Amino acid sequence: MWAGLGLALLVLIVGCRRAGDPVPEYLIGAWSTSAATHVGSTMELTKELVTFRGKDDTVVTGRIVNFTTVQEKSAKFYRISYVNQDKNEYQLDVIYDPADGGTLSFKNQPGLVWTRTGASL
Repeated sequence: MWAGLGLALLVLIVGCRRAGDPVPEYLIGAWSTSAATHVGSTMELTKELVTFRGKDDTVVTGRIVNFTTVQEKSAKFYRISYVNQDKNEYQLDVIYDPADGGTLSFKNQPGLVWTRTGASL
């Protein structure tokens, strides 16, 4: 009986672990953009969560289930797979530029630049 309980606990613990690489410290924190379409919105990354706060005070949080570093030709980006409150899985590809204190952009929206607004909340 105890062996079965121990095995079930082990499966539960392993199943809850995030896969892939650890989220780098330089990505962790709150980010905002001055783009007219997103003024007042923020994005926050922690080691476990990604949170989007809209200018209308909507909040969408997702638990990071996989984080990987992807190298394509000469460009490197980070793929963040996360599950939202409704258990839907999404993927976000971000590019980090360390110049001028660091900026983030989405791979599919390179003109939308996010700058750090503070440490993790």
